[in-house]
Amino acid sequence: MPLALRLRDARTLYTQVMDQVRAALAAGSLTRGERLPPVRRLA
Repeated sequence: MPLALRLRDARTLYTQVMDQVRAALAAGSLTRGERLPPVRRLA
């Protein structure tokens, strides 16, 4: 699950991640119970 985080966004990074996870769930590209990538991979 690729994330597009913007450092100059008014929202915090964790809020951006949360919003993108919610959007992926709503779009069906991320299914309920599916594991997210490890933190080190997202870094």
